[in-house]
Amino acid sequence: MNIKKIVSIHGILLCILLLLLPVSVRAESTVNMNLDYGFQNNAKSGSCFPLNIYLENTGDAFQGSLEISVPIMGDNMGITNSLWMGVSEWGNYNDRVYRYQKEIVLEKGEKKKETFYLELPAFEGYLEVRVKSGNAVLCEDSLTCGFSENSSRILVGIVSPDLSGMESLDGMQIQTDNGYGLESFVKTIPLQSEDIYPNPDAFSQLDVLIADQGTEFTTEQQIALNRWKENGGFYIERNGENLFELFCGFLNGERSSDFQKHLDQMISYSFGDDGGVSQVPVGVKPSMGKYLVILCIYAVAAGPGIYLLLRKRNKRRYLWSYICVLSVIFMGIISIMGKSTNLYAPIISYNGLYEQQNGVWSETLQIGIQAPYNSAYHLYLENEYRLLPLNIGSDCMKEYRSDTSESVVIQMGEKNNRVTMDNMASFVQNCFKLEKNRETGTKQMQLSLQGDGKQVSGTWKNSTGYDICNAVLVMQRSEEHTSELQS
Repeated sequence: MNIKKIVSIHGILLCILLLLLPVSVRAESTVNMNLDYGFQNNAKSGSCFPLNIYLENTGDAFQGSLEISVPIMGDNMGITNSLWMGVSEWGNYNDRVYRYQKEIVLEKGEKKKETFYLELPAFEGYLEVRVKSGNAVLCEDSLTCGFSENSSRILVGIVSPDLSGMESLDGMQIQTDNGYGLESFVKTIPLQSEDIYPNPDAFSQLDVLIADQGTEFTTEQQIALNRWKENGGFYIERNGENLFELFCGFLNGERSSDFQKHLDQMISYSFGDDGGVSQVPVGVKPSMGKYLVILCIYAVAAGPGIYLLLRKRNKRRYLWSYICVLSVIFMGIISIMGKSTNLYAPIISYNGLYEQQNGVWSETLQIGIQAPYNSAYHLYLENEYRLLPLNIGSDCMKEYRSDTSESVVIQMGEKNNRVTMDNMASFVQNCFKLEKNRETGTKQMQLSLQGDGKQVSGTWKNSTGYDICNAVLVMQRSEEHTSELQS
């Protein structure tokens, strides 16, 4: 074979190799994208982090998808590594990428706002946003958010066209009572009523909300606002007062001690709570004593036992055949013994909390899921519930490899959200939280009590649509256990 043919063959092989290499595709973009987060780009934590994506289509009608990637550094992920090996809560060292995906449709010239509630690391969050058409990326952007800068700030949202006194209020210093001599500073954020998120957890990015008397909120916003206030949020209704004087009156008012406790807690960090779902109770455990006895019998039988028996019968040439047969027999015995404890499908642990306060019915469901295999698996959840991962860690990473990082893909659909766990070892734990708040109307728990200082009696009426077992009535300095409450 001459040199020209060799060069030609190598050239052809090189071209084929180049064609087979993966190439990042970027199509010509007709979609413009802008990002902001929290309240006017202010946030105090990565828990239920509100991200707003503003889209504008300058070309023909477009159908594609939004993808948000949140890469997490694995050495700080607070998730349990295994169901059965008893690894500590902080034992997972694999990097992980959470991806949120949603299908979008944009007509020609259409502008659209999409809001996502994400879970970011405790100290610093990093995320990437892409608009895609198939596998082609039309436009992308990234966002880095450090939460430490707002750890000593009191974020005060103001919903009012009259901002008199805001300049004096902004930057106001407040001494805390935590014993460390620390000071907090007020940062004012002018808002419109439509800037209020219909999500009580997203409200926690604000410390105080001031709104004019008679400000109208949507039903969803009002439910979230009520829930936020019940969880300790500080809402101040304004009736034309100067903002600085109004806030000073609040600091010296009846809720001053509660607000000081809130300021003391601002310097602490929360890594989330898995609600105990990472500690999976195992009902039937394998009997290690029985397996040890079987293993000892096999070791004796497959070793000196078979050898001595075959030597006595002068058939030592069949030694390896007999060992193979004996191995198959003992594998069958172990398989039969372990049938009652074998795991064939993902294991789900969960707990639910249902609360009714001031006409708001709150449902919180925490889910832990592990799979006994390392292939991809899916979890389908109703989209009426807000879905957030739990305990994702404290630090982000800006460079990662998709082929080596664990992957959690949350696809938001019209009826159900699909969560796909991939590239994980067996028994790696995944924790999620589902929440929904709604007005109870007439479908609520109704309680009628009568009593004196010694005894309380009365009746329950369950109109919620749920069968409630082991209900507990909690009153100040006392509690009472009741029977089951049928719907």
